[in-house]
Amino acid sequence: MERADEPSAVSNVVDGGVGNNVVQAGAIHGDVHLHNGPRLIPTTTPPARPFGPGAELGVDGVTCLIHDFPTHEGPSADGGAVLRAGRCSLITPDGRRTGYGWLRQVQIHHDTQQARAEVAALADEHQLNPGRFVRTARSATLVTEWPESRAGKPCDSLESLLGPTPMTDSGRLYHLSAGLVGLCKTLATLHNRGRTHRALTPAGLVVRDDGRLVLRDLGLAVRPFRPGEHACDYQAPEQRPRTAGTPGPHTDVYQLGAVAYHLVTGRVPHRATLPVHTWARTAPVGLAAAIDAALAPDCGRRPDPGAFARMVLG
Repeated sequence: MERADEPSAVSNVVDGGVGNNVVQAGAIHGDVHLHNGPRLIPTTTPPARPFGPGAELGVDGVTCLIHDFPTHEGPSADGGAVLRAGRCSLITPDGRRTGYGWLRQVQIHHDTQQARAEVAALADEHQLNPGRFVRTARSATLVTEWPESRAGKPCDSLESLLGPTPMTDSGRLYHLSAGLVGLCKTLATLHNRGRTHRALTPAGLVVRDDGRLVLRDLGLAVRPFRPGEHACDYQAPEQRPRTAGTPGPHTDVYQLGAVAYHLVTGRVPHRATLPVHTWARTAPVGLAAAIDAALAPDCGRRPDPGAFARMVLG
């Protein structure tokens, strides 16, 4: 088979003796003619329709049926690649659903340094967070597990618990506290491996039926720090442009506190955030104290994940 840099130059004719199956290494355009009968086995296939609800991608032996929420498709920083992400159902060749997944894909359109870095980052994350992974000359796709509820539905993210008013239900506050304690252990494990998440949000934390909080993915853990990264309501002070601080485990603690602050008070944190009990008078004392400590502008004054968990429990 001829190969060229541009997909349009790929010959779709396989002629002559072929001893084994043919493995698709990228997009194939037009009809494929196999003169001597071997099967074409796609290791990963592009969406049959534009990426979004109902799109289907073949990845490592299963079909990933993309859900209506959440999905994302957009260019890399330099436009060299298209970045896709979406929750999906995992369907076997005989039509059975085997669970749910969180799919991310990088498809290179122009061979730029940034595009290659996006592919490499997804490959690096696979080493830390194994899943179904396929890498070709011009793309990489990683599908990791999305937790399933006892009812057979995909578990919700913490985003589903956000509201405009303080959280007052004692049961919800208890489960949130327990979930944060467990998440601290997960973050400590990541930190012990020399990595930091640096991109925590309510949407990126999935709530299991038993209240445990699970990281949807590893955020920016495999990427070098870039000033201005994670530009949202949960961005830590040291991530902002023109600041002197350096991100580290304390960054994850700040973001954990910022997410918890939003959930408990109904308000996003600001640079001069008022204490939790200003807005949520019924919040448990330990939980409120842990959140307030985590949001300290000075990195050195924030607790580490273990101390945060002990404060919540205290």
